Amino acid sequence: MNYVKYKKEDIAKKDFTVEFKGYKVEEVDLFLDEITRDYEVSEFEKQNLKDKIMALEVENKNLMEENDKIIASLQLSQQQLEKLARSGVNSSSILKRIANLEKQNLGQK
Repeated sequence: MNYVKYKKEDIAKKDFTVEFKGYKVEEVDLFLDEITRDYEVSEFEKQNLKDKIMALEVENKNLMEENDKIIASLQLSQQQLEKLARSGVNSSSILKRIANLEKQNLGQK
């Protein structure tokens, strides 16, 4: 699949034999020059795409690592919430306790 039969230099240096009713040499040379330019553009685009793929792979790896950290943090939070729920502590009871403490503190002043 990666096999390239001709390099741009091969195209540019290719000589053809001229026969009696052959093609016009200048026309063939011009055509080969255009093919060479197209080949160079294709190679440039190919390298740009390879570079972009590499950058995206690095970004993907970083995002996957960040995602793993977020999942681990979420799991830890979930475990702590379950632990608090098992011990009978929930947010409403904490708020009630705080309110009662504030009442007591205000009543003492």
